[in-house]
Amino acid sequence: MIVLILLSLTSCAESEPITFPFILSTANDYPLLKYSTKSCTVSTLCPDVYCEHNSSGANDDLCEFSSVLEYAFSGDRMYYIRYPIYKEDGLYAHLKYYNYVTGEICLIRESEYISDPFYDHGYLYFWEQFAKTDDEIADKKMHLYRYNVKTGGITRLTDASTCYGGERFNGMMLPRIVHADKKHFYIVSYPEYYRADHDLDKIESITPADFPKDVLVELADQQYLLNGFLYSIPDGTNTLLQKDTRTGESVTIAEAAVSFVMDENALYYQPRYEEAEAYEGWYNRSHGQIVRYDLNTGEHSLILDRPEVHLSSRMQVSDGVLMVQLYGYTTDAHGEERYDVLPDALMYKDETWTYAVPK
Repeated sequence: MIVLILLSLTSCAESEPITFPFILSTANDYPLLKYSTKSCTVSTLCPDVYCEHNSSGANDDLCEFSSVLEYAFSGDRMYYIRYPIYKEDGLYAHLKYYNYVTGEICLIRESEYISDPFYDHGYLYFWEQFAKTDDEIADKKMHLYRYNVKTGGITRLTDASTCYGGERFNGMMLPRIVHADKKHFYIVSYPEYYRADHDLDKIESITPADFPKDVLVELADQQYLLNGFLYSIPDGTNTLLQKDTRTGESVTIAEAAVSFVMDENALYYQPRYEEAEAYEGWYNRSHGQIVRYDLNTGEHSLILDRPEVHLSSRMQVSDGVLMVQLYGYTTDAHGEERYDVLPDALMYKDETWTYAVPK
């Protein structure tokens, strides 16, 4: 079912495809940070040279890229959700667009709650909830919307049956579009999986074995699917497994791992040790180690072994570049010192480690 909701006043034509050359992440008391996959450096994403990059305080004092919950990319654009935005009648979310080449920022949508942006071939999809309205369209549940990048039109794709909270999606979590091809969306609503046409007129239940075999799909945190194999650290365990979704057979990659990330060629994991030094409630479980597991050869290579370095579990890989943030002592907005995730990171490119720290 498709219902046209509105035509946005702001319309931005798509530019030529450009690979977003950054890894984005956060650290406490910092706005969104960009880690360059070209230079292996880190800085705030905000382009405003006069901004103080505040991440706490009143709306007018905050950096534009503070409180960014989620984002999606298309060429030289980033679509992102800021929440909360404080107003007299409550909290709101902003869905925005940022062109990192021109610096242009556009407000696309304001609502009580917006989440899970997903971009595909000229359209941005997102879930939205109207918690404070009596509008029958919204019916106080989460609905999926489609934003036309060229025209600015926004279309609601779900109805009372197919919205989250309706009859069709039965998972415990909000349905997330995790992959799209020319005909279908692949949707995860843990622990359920679905395949749907792009208008959501036909939705069918599937299993991970039904996903495309030639693409890497991140199903959830610490859970990836590639070529029919599910890579994960199952809940309640520390074991890193490779499971054949067709036969159900599993192979152990690491008996104990803190966390992992992967791309189409390799998997990177931090080993987990029971003996660990404690720092204000945080334990140095990995002992400063990272192992690269080659998906083609099955070879394990220790690429980092620095016990004095305190690695966080925040790892990302993009364009063959690995980034892992560090733990350390930091001072919060109130001047209090604590042990927490830093903006500082180690970046691994061309078999070389580089220390990235904001200037």
